[in-house]
Amino acid sequence: ETCFLNHRLGRDICPPSVTSLSLVKADGQGNCLNEDTYCVVSCQDGTPFITWTAYNIKWCSEHPESCAPKPSVIPYDKFAIKSWSEPPKVPEKCESYTMERFRNLPPFTVGVLARGNE
Repeated sequence: ETCFLNHRLGRDICPPSVTSLSLVKADGQGNCLNEDTYCVVSCQDGTPFITWTAYNIKWCSEHPESCAPKPSVIPYDKFAIKSWSEPPKVPEKCESYTMERFRNLPPFTVGVLARGNE
């Protein structure tokens, strides 16, 4: 079982510890078990943890721009684990440089783009 977060830029895979059971249990997330609250979990590729966010249903109905959309409830008899549909990504091969060629490269800058939990 692989849980993931879909978003407008693609799909982030959650750590292996995140399963449908762990999401339902919401260990340590007392607010997520309240009837007047719903929770959203965020995952990010390569990070070993997840972020829980709790939203008050009444407040969010009055301020929808400040809340994540409320997930729809899936009845138990309609719940199904779906097969992973994204084809495996084959990493592009890196061009190999000899040390001599590397020494003669002009100066260059390396930038790092990081998101959220990294």
